[in-house]
Amino acid sequence: MSPENSLQSASPAPPSSLPGSAVAEIVLAQSRFENVREGYQALQWNEIEGASRYQVLDADGYSYYDGTLTEAFISGLPDGEHTFEVQAYSADNVLVGVTGQPAVIAVHHWPMSQAWASFAVGLVVFLAMIGLIVVGAARSSTPSHDASGSGAES
Repeated sequence: MSPENSLQSASPAPPSSLPGSAVAEIVLAQSRFENVREGYQALQWNEIEGASRYQVLDADGYSYYDGTLTEAFISGLPDGEHTFEVQAYSADNVLVGVTGQPAVIAVHHWPMSQAWASFAVGLVVFLAMIGLIVVGAARSSTPSHDASGSGAES
């Protein structure tokens, strides 16, 4: 056996499903997400018996999550509609579960005009607070004319 063949056989085999074996259906807690404003979403699904890891893939096959939990946090999504599928694999890297209905996340970020308006309101509140602090500090450092506190003149 050549060294090249030994290296190739040492790498893990690509995922597969056993011929004639039933693949369980993964059911998402929610499969449709409308008007997601922040560009991130959590996906949750049922546990599949015999699965040692789960993988979340987008429509292009890009993996957003590969781990042991039955939930994933998908982030960094641009505006548009994004489709995700969950797959479950056994310890032997055999496909044992797949989503029957994929998750669809429709992302519509906040408009820039609303972001600037929120920033402007925050700036006004911030400047008002600074002004109150400065005025309060100036008033508290000014000496009073009546140290006795009686306020009555003789």
